[in-house]
Amino acid sequence: MERKRILAVNTGTHTSKPNIHPSIIRLEHVGKDFTTESGKRIAVLDDINLDIKTGQLVTVVGATGTGKTTLLNLIASICKADQGRITLNKTLNICNEIAYVFQHYTLLPWQNVLKNVAFGLQLRKIPIRQRNDDAMKLIDKVGLAGFEKAYPHELSGGMRQRAAIAQALAIKPKLLLMDEPFGSLDDTTRTELQRMLIDLHRQTQTTTIFVTHNIDEAIILADRIVVLAQRPAVIQQDITIDLPRPRNRTSRQFTDIYLKIRNMITTKEVIE
Repeated sequence: MERKRILAVNTGTHTSKPNIHPSIIRLEHVGKDFTTESGKRIAVLDDINLDIKTGQLVTVVGATGTGKTTLLNLIASICKADQGRITLNKTLNICNEIAYVFQHYTLLPWQNVLKNVAFGLQLRKIPIRQRNDDAMKLIDKVGLAGFEKAYPHELSGGMRQRAAIAQALAIKPKLLLMDEPFGSLDDTTRTELQRMLIDLHRQTQTTTIFVTHNIDEAIILADRIVVLAQRPAVIQQDITIDLPRPRNRTSRQFTDIYLKIRNMITTKEVIE
């Protein structure tokens, strides 16, 4: 039976009592299909229901090919849902207040770090002195002080991602989307950037949705972990993480959560 198709994106909000942590984005029964060259229609996401509260750091974890990136792209309006409804908080401007950090850095190779970080501010016609001051503060926060005149090809992979995160935060987004931004980094650099992201989130309280296939990373970062099952992906579980920070990877509680998520993902893979 064909799934019911309703409004894909709605920029209104539901009428409700005031909430200390209102929803910034809500997905209701969202589905996404793709059509192959042969004309076969493949369901990637199915009946996704997700309510993201303002200020949360949510990780989305699942095996490769479960539609994690597609989910981010739907939220960012890069592509449209085929089923369901995506509702944005009425205060969220989808054009100016959502930032996206990709797995592979998107810095402009002909611009130095300062100009890359300030690029979004330049597009918003912020005066040059103010945008450079704002960019320099972020460059310092992400640990790149002294490298503001360096070009992307002169930086390590970790430094490029630091610059890309500063670039995204420069526009002061209300919603930050991150698609496996640390996936290609070595373990030491990944750990450093995880700590940096946690510190930045504590300072800015920017609502963040972070996609990863790394369970350990998901637990280290998240207030909540959304576990996607194999394709067509559904939300297998939405887990609230109450562990104190900084989190201890060797603690019993951490290990229990890790094993629970791993078993959910691997069991589904075996069934498939």
